[in-house]
Amino acid sequence: MIEFDNITLNELKDEYKQLLKKYKRIGGRLEKIIKMSDKEQRRRLEENESLDEINKYHILEQEKAHKKQKGMIVNDFEGDENFKIDIIYKASDILSGDSYSIYKTGDGGILFYMLDAMGHGILPSLTSFSVASAVKQHVKDVKSLKELSNKILPNLQATLTDAEQLSCAFIWIHKSFESLEYFSSGMYPQLVKDNTTIHRLKSNNIPLMSFITDIKVTSIKLNGFEKIFLYTDGLTEESEELINPSNIETIFDDNKLNEVLKVINNQDLEDDVTFIRFSKK
Repeated sequence: MIEFDNITLNELKDEYKQLLKKYKRIGGRLEKIIKMSDKEQRRRLEENESLDEINKYHILEQEKAHKKQKGMIVNDFEGDENFKIDIIYKASDILSGDSYSIYKTGDGGILFYMLDAMGHGILPSLTSFSVASAVKQHVKDVKSLKELSNKILPNLQATLTDAEQLSCAFIWIHKSFESLEYFSSGMYPQLVKDNTTIHRLKSNNIPLMSFITDIKVTSIKLNGFEKIFLYTDGLTEESEELINPSNIETIFDDNKLNEVLKVINNQDLEDDVTFIRFSKK
């Protein structure tokens, strides 16, 4: 019998056989693991593909909803040569809690409104849609902002959930620009340039909630209306280095407006941004 440093050939064969058995066992386990891994990967891929399809569906449905939401926006002065109108309406996501409209009222005046429903996504977009629908239903049949507020109050009470708030500003400028009525709920001051005076229309109501029973309306005499500026708080939050509530009147300057527009249009937003600058030519 051949010996190699006290190890016989038979012993080497036995060692080899043992190693071969171990290899086969390990190989078998590895094969099972690989098969299981392939199966798990296929399952995960199928799940991911399914999730991608679900996500695409929800995005498509939200885009349809946003299109319907935008369809509620009214601008009765689009193309009117007597006025210059600058509007930005940009959502931080697909759906927006912001909304606005500019109506010609039944008595020959103008109604502006700006809505900023609390939160992001479906719930605030439904709230703004519902309020916009209520305004659209009644605005042509009433003759004052107080009358309109009484008409939409039941809708607000029914639409707003217990934990929900709606910030908004409604401004009704009467025929011939002789006076205005407004109510503002939880908004930064909206601006009216009246000859040499800039009226800062401060909030005269708390943010609207489901338990409200009345909306306070304030009247102001006008002596030479020139411009009005309405905005949601997303404007100052997204461009605070350029503009903030303390210097908001600088937005009446075209250069400042262009600076702000450049910032808003070239960044991802954390909040919805909406504003209207409406000027007599």
